[in-house]
Amino acid sequence: MVPVAKAFDRPEKARLGAVGPLVSTLTTRVIEAAFFGAQKLFGMTFKPVDVPVWHPDVRSWEVRGADGGHVGIFYGDYFARPSKQGGAWMGTLRDQEKLAGNIRPIVLNVMNFNKGDPTLLSFEDARTLFHEMGHGLHGLLSNVTYPTVSCTSVLTDCSPRITSAWLTWLTLWLRP
Repeated sequence: MVPVAKAFDRPEKARLGAVGPLVSTLTTRVIEAAFFGAQKLFGMTFKPVDVPVWHPDVRSWEVRGADGGHVGIFYGDYFARPSKQGGAWMGTLRDQEKLAGNIRPIVLNVMNFNKGDPTLLSFEDARTLFHEMGHGLHGLLSNVTYPTVSCTSVLTDCSPRITSAWLTWLTLWLRP
C-alpha cells in the first residue's frame, strides 16, 4: 500500500496511457483520474484491450496488479443511447473464484452520460463514475474461493467504504 500523503499527489502530468478512441474530454480525464487512483493506491494498471464489446461506445481494459499479474477485464459503458437502461451501476460478467481454478473477474461499469463533442461531466456525474468505480474495484480485487461470496456478494458489503475513499480522491484531485 502507498502512504496516503504520497498517494494523493495530484496527477496533472500523470497519464496511464490511452483509454481507447474516446475524444479527449473531461469524461476521459475523469476515467484517467480513477485509473490513476487505482494505480497509486493498489498498484493496478489499466491497458486498453481488444475484446468483443456489445456497442461501439463500450471500452475495455485489461487490469494488472502491482506484481504485473492479470487481475481481470474491466468494461466501461459510459454513454446513454436509446436501447440502454437508464441509471448507473456496476456488474460482473464473470465473478472471481478459486473453486474451479484461478478464475479472474470480468467487471463492468455502466453510466448514462450525454455524449457530445466535447463530452462534459458535472461534478455529480464525476461522483457517480467514482462511486461505480469503487464497486468495480471491489469486484476486481475480490480474492475468494467460493463464487457465492465473490465481488459484492458478501454479507457486509464493504463497497460503501471503497466508494467513499474514491469520492475523497475525486474531491482532492479537483481541488484548486
